Amino acid sequence: GSAALEGAEAMGLATRESACDAMTILGVSEADQDAILGAVAAVVLLGQLEFVPEAEAEAAEWSAGAGVGEAGHERFAPRRAADVATAAAALCVDPGELASALCTRLVSAADGTFTVLLDAAQCVSARDALAKALYAAVFGYVVRMCNQVLGTAGGEAGDAATGSLDRSTGLFIGILDIFGFESFARNSFEQLCINYANEKLQAQFVRHVLSEQQAEYEREGIPWQRVAFSAGGAALELLEARRGGVLTLIDEECGLRQGSPAGLLQKLREAHDKQHQATGAPKTNSAPGGVAATSAFAIPRVGGAAGVHAFTVRHYAADVTYSVDEAFLAKNADALHADLSSLLWRSGDGWRAR
Repeated sequence: GSAALEGAEAMGLATRESACDAMTILGVSEADQDAILGAVAAVVLLGQLEFVPEAEAEAAEWSAGAGVGEAGHERFAPRRAADVATAAAALCVDPGELASALCTRLVSAADGTFTVLLDAAQCVSARDALAKALYAAVFGYVVRMCNQVLGTAGGEAGDAATGSLDRSTGLFIGILDIFGFESFARNSFEQLCINYANEKLQAQFVRHVLSEQQAEYEREGIPWQRVAFSAGGAALELLEARRGGVLTLIDEECGLRQGSPAGLLQKLREAHDKQHQATGAPKTNSAPGGVAATSAFAIPRVGGAAGVHAFTVRHYAADVTYSVDEAFLAKNADALHADLSSLLWRSGDGWRAR
């Protein structure tokens, strides 16, 4: 069904006008403003796409005309052709190419290139990855424009393409904003990302304010009382290690066709759980063998219950237990495959192609 929100149209127009005024102040041209709003609209329109077996989808001129592909795999397609056409128009791409890129993937092998049919869940993941990539591009562009304008206003030269500032031409005041640490009754992937960012900011703060400042006091012979502190390196090493780190293992599990919460928890146990390593339990082939267990990691008792998957990270602020379920993995499954990237590069709008 459909519903109408009273005053929504007027509110939307007012919000659009305010956003455009802000972008004008940033020096964004009208053409780029239209492209940005179009990209945001495309994100919303992509979210309307639903995927069903091709036999159940509306017929369209770009349909493959077969319900079953090679090796007996079922072919999926967007349910409504009009939704594809509307999203494609917002992206300035061909609707048939958009439908194909969302529902298939080209794979190169030694003996040629093959088209792999995606199942319904993989089509949804491809759609979401495209929407996330578009939104991230818009967000990054706006941030770069803000940096460029702020730098120029302060008498500094900026790079219009990257938004970087040349600090050598003037003075500036930098602000380190440590935002809120999160710990709820149930914590998911977004809490892990937020708390990881906090760990990095805390390490920066400790290194500059405590370590470097105390070293400077010692060099200058200033009388003071040394402050003992913990750098909190164990949690950071646990999270960001390139081999066996929590974030690396999450990416690895999301990259598997049959990736699962149980598979991720098993990898985490094998890499970091001291108790698990002490029992000499057998490792799976994909586990990063030889990674040292860390005191910043633990498996809570609830994590050992049947069908319940969770792990605890001992952050500098508090111990936080993260629940690992299908939604946890889905929030990280945002890899944009080459077919979709190529489609955007061929967009009829130069801004979207960039």
